[in-house]
Amino acid sequence: MEPMSRGDAWTDVRLDDLNGRVDGLGRRVDAGFAQVDQRFAQVDARMDAGFAQVDQRFAQVDARMDAGFAQVDQRFAQVDARMDAGFARVDTDLRGLRSDMHSEIRALREETHSEFRALREETHSEFGALNRTMLRIGSGMIVTLAIGFVSVLAA
Repeated sequence: MEPMSRGDAWTDVRLDDLNGRVDGLGRRVDAGFAQVDQRFAQVDARMDAGFAQVDQRFAQVDARMDAGFAQVDQRFAQVDARMDAGFARVDTDLRGLRSDMHSEIRALREETHSEFRALREETHSEFGALNRTMLRIGSGMIVTLAIGFVSVLAA
């Protein structure tokens, strides 16, 4: 097609030619958009496949994490059981020690009381013997003074 000058008129041939070119351009644009749509469909398919893989990997990670947390929970349960058993053993030992200590203190009190009773009885018997001895000495001195007084008076 030749360029038109200002004074040229549009003829049917020229209009048909323009119409054919516009139709050709429209088909090429439509074909281009069809290619773009096809490429977008391919990209969407690849993205969907990629997202499916990501979802699958997240599911695997979730499963591994759930298994790991289950192991941690099991270990905590074992530690709790061991701690409970240990505290129970310590409680039993402390109760035994308290019982032994109470028995020992009771025995010590009884021993101390019996020792004090024996000491008190010994002290009473010693004071009784001392008291008897002092009475004998005092009586002997009184008798001696009385005899000496009587012999002074008789003389």
